[in-house]
Amino acid sequence: MKRILGSCTILLLAVAATQTIASAQETSASGQETPGLEGVWLAKITVNNCSGVFLRNVQNLEMYIRDGTVSDVGGTVPPSPQPLPRTSSIGTWRHVQAHTYTATHRFFGLNPDGTLANMVTAVRTMKLKGDGFIGSDVVTVQDLDGQVLSTACTSVSGIRLPTQ
Repeated sequence: MKRILGSCTILLLAVAATQTIASAQETSASGQETPGLEGVWLAKITVNNCSGVFLRNVQNLEMYIRDGTVSDVGGTVPPSPQPLPRTSSIGTWRHVQAHTYTATHRFFGLNPDGTLANMVTAVRTMKLKGDGFIGSDVVTVQDLDGQVLSTACTSVSGIRLPTQ
């Protein structure tokens, strides 16, 4: 009985893993499977105050991993006011439907002396089209005790970087 229960558990885990992997892939017009969001992307991000007032431009290298995790590193680019130093980010992503994905990135904002200033959470919705995507983020900045300091909005475009 224990052996049957163990075998059933392993079978259920294998089916769940297969469905997770399948949802991370897409089918092209020619019927070929593509990696979906999985891979390394160059994202160009324009940050505004959610009323359309420009705040800064950011570029990230973002890595979407098959297991649903995401990490990135990036920074402020011209024309922008003084750069805001930050750590790299970590987070999760998931396939919503068709070519639509969501991702949540978190990173620490840093003070000029390198100490932690705040935590930033960016929740992104994006639509994948071939080796590119467009999307938007809702960004929340919290102090280290979790109190909301500000919010921002973004528009994002990304291109998949070649693997080799």
